Amino acid sequence: KLANSSITLNGSAVSLGGSATIGSDAGTESFMVTNSSNQSVTDNSWTKVTLDTEQFDVGNNFSSNKYTVPSTGKYLFAWCLAFATNGSYGCDNGFTRIYKNGSVIHIQGLPTHNTGGGAAATFDTGSLPGTLLLDLAQNDYIELYGRLNWNSNATAGYFYSDTSGSVHRRTWFSGMRIA
Repeated sequence: KLANSSITLNGSAVSLGGSATIGSDAGTESFMVTNSSNQSVTDNSWTKVTLDTEQFDVGNNFSSNKYTVPSTGKYLFAWCLAFATNGSYGCDNGFTRIYKNGSVIHIQGLPTHNTGGGAAATFDTGSLPGTLLLDLAQNDYIELYGRLNWNSNATAGYFYSDTSGSVHRRTWFSGMRIA
């Protein structure tokens, strides 16, 4: 709780005047993790995403590719799962799932689309971002899974970790307590 306080932002003073209440733990529990190399996956099979590089983990609650909630509250999660194959335009579609305590609670997809000529369009690499706001209890845990379907142009598929110039196609997962 802040009362009759002022804050300086970029050289400008901001007065709160009166009182403002900010969630006591909001923002103090947060993480961002990435994968350091391509993760091989089986065609059309749900696979837990391996996230082995912590960019940060305030509270040390991310372990074994899952985030364990340290205290009851509202949490915002964001992710981007990138897909690639070893063949040109070998990706047909990709999907993500968010699991809570081992059960699916959210699914989204990057499906093929029809180009109008009757044939389904494929892609070389693709990224599927998402966000989800959850009301969670202490010790709930959250995991990211993905599924890639590929076509005859490819013999192997990956959750992609590469970057190309300023275009970041890296797979990542993050979250923070907001209230």
